[in-house]
Amino acid sequence: MDIKKLTRIFQPHLVALLGLFALNVLFFSPLVNGKKLKQEDINQFEYITRFNEKTDDQSIVGKYLDNFNGTIDQSLWTDNMLGGMPIYLIHNDDKGNILNDLIPNKWTPIGRMFIFSAIAYAFFLFLSIPTFLSFVGAFAMAFSTNNLILLESGHMTKLAALSYAPLVIMGFIAVFKNKFILGVTLFSVGLSLMLAMNHIQMTYYLFLALLIPYVMEGFKSFKNRTMLPFGKASLGLFVGLLISILSNLNIMWPVYEMSKETVRGTTVINNPEKVKEIAASLSNPNMPALKFPDASEQSSDKGGLSYDNAMLWSFGWKDIISAYIPGFVGGSEKEFLPSSSKLAKINIIPDLRVNLYWGTLKSTNGPVYVGAIIVFLAILGLFLPKDRLTKSLAFAILLTIILSFGKYLGFINEFLFEYLPFYNKFRAPNSIWGVTTIFINVLAIYSVSQFLFGEIGKDVKLKALKNAFYLCGGIALFFLLIGGFFFEFYGSRDPEMVQMGYMQEELFDARKILQRLDALRTLVLVSLAALLLWFSVNKTLKSNLVIALLVLLMIGDLWQIGKRYIARDKFTSISLKLDVSSPNGYQNSIHITKELG
Repeated sequence: MDIKKLTRIFQPHLVALLGLFALNVLFFSPLVNGKKLKQEDINQFEYITRFNEKTDDQSIVGKYLDNFNGTIDQSLWTDNMLGGMPIYLIHNDDKGNILNDLIPNKWTPIGRMFIFSAIAYAFFLFLSIPTFLSFVGAFAMAFSTNNLILLESGHMTKLAALSYAPLVIMGFIAVFKNKFILGVTLFSVGLSLMLAMNHIQMTYYLFLALLIPYVMEGFKSFKNRTMLPFGKASLGLFVGLLISILSNLNIMWPVYEMSKETVRGTTVINNPEKVKEIAASLSNPNMPALKFPDASEQSSDKGGLSYDNAMLWSFGWKDIISAYIPGFVGGSEKEFLPSSSKLAKINIIPDLRVNLYWGTLKSTNGPVYVGAIIVFLAILGLFLPKDRLTKSLAFAILLTIILSFGKYLGFINEFLFEYLPFYNKFRAPNSIWGVTTIFINVLAIYSVSQFLFGEIGKDVKLKALKNAFYLCGGIALFFLLIGGFFFEFYGSRDPEMVQMGYMQEELFDARKILQRLDALRTLVLVSLAALLLWFSVNKTLKSNLVIALLVLLMIGDLWQIGKRYIARDKFTSISLKLDVSSPNGYQNSIHITKELG
């Protein structure tokens, strides 16, 4: 064995992985200093699943484990969550999946984001992308703002499921590249890990996106009369799917059974108007009126959510543009004020966060910002000669964007809701952008690799670059110069803001400025990226230098926007525990966490 040769082969990849780990540590550096990231959903979970014990303040999961070990009778039910639910919906015994047990630190922010970026790096290498581009592609895929928002919100199972998606896609592609054993193995491992995260919605959306390249492969095989290899690949994917489901059956089957008794099952109210009439006749004028649930809260007759309930979080077209211009619709409900805004000038509270969001969602913690340069490179790929991979990625992206519109493209989504199996089990169509982001990143990195190293003529490259820049730069320039004249900048929760003492005109002013500043920011980034690629085509700069500068620009872009939402004020420290004895002899544990700016 030639040690020197192996060292030369693996050294750049080891350096790349260490670099990705270092970026993770630097981004979440307060965690290294002993602080903790505030994650809203996780904090709520920990609070509502806590109860008082004589000897210790123990979580409901801890009680479940004690019961499971045979110390007392086990009921497998808790009334701490909502109106009551099985304990296995809060704590899953996933010992049946050995692969999941082998991964360390998978629930820590640094651990999860490193897993995401490392898998993405391996995926780009599999596509024969050069090391430097694979490195920045891995960072961009993991650190898109949508993923950081999931992390900050505490949606860890959703983020974890998405982190294994590149492994599933890698296996899918390998199977159709005649790498049967490797493909089935990667597909099975990736899908098994993805399902173990117990967020089936992300897996379902990924499969919808993969349906596009699958159909395209089938059509090509039918046209070329090579159905036997296609059938073999399909069988391999089915075997991988079966293995993945069986390895997680102890998680999936109880959840499926329980879903029948929830709003995702069939409705138990067959005549809501009659029930309302009976409730009205039984009402006591001296008592509060009986509240009957709205239609949007009830189940459908076909065993799923009602359409109104499922489509509550649907994207409008303005929210989609925030993938390119982060502050286009105000960013989030907790956004830092632009320093030049009227509100910022009269504000005396440092680092004040204000609700600047004015998009179509009921609420949001941040935009689905993919990256200005990433979007530009993806658009560039659409103007280059297109192979099957580029076409598959483009159509998959288009499909997921259409689905994210939800009720705003009702003529499509309502049909799918009625007839596509299991589609009515899921709510919040905008969450499909977790998958959309992955495919946009793949298209962007693959496209720039083809642009720099593919066998494409100089004239073709320059024409594609010009068209992509005119389109992307033109959009940014349009909203920079006259975007403020086309919108009212009114948010659905502005009445609440006015009641809190904010002036409506000052909110409008801050939103206009944020949109204009971020449009300028996007225009500058896209212009710099286009200029670097132009230098590369004309051999003014070497390709390696162009890549290095692009890497710095893309990392800086995502880093800056990411820090809007994972800033210093999102970390807490100094946890104090005070034990107060109550008259009946029980101890109440009061946890006080002090925020250090």
